[in-house]
Amino acid sequence: MKTIEYGLDISSELKSRLDRCKVSVRTAIRDRLQEVASVAAQSPARPGETGRKQPPFCFYDFEGFRVSYQVDPDTRRVVVLDLGREAKA
Repeated sequence: MKTIEYGLDISSELKSRLDRCKVSVRTAIRDRLQEVASVAAQSPARPGETGRKQPPFCFYDFEGFRVSYQVDPDTRRVVVLDLGREAKA
């Protein structure tokens, strides 16, 4: 069975924010997003998921950064919604 590749969709404004991060942080975030895309490509579509209005919203934290994204099975894209530093409590 052939897996369908997922692309990564990140706006130019978020790319600019990412480019201002340390190289190690930037690399780790990009690697993690590529991993998310790879896993999404290998996951079979669940019944009832197609035609859904909004794909699930997800995020992960890495070294003080929160990366928010959605996996959209209809367009086969991992869409980065936001990237920012977490406020320290």
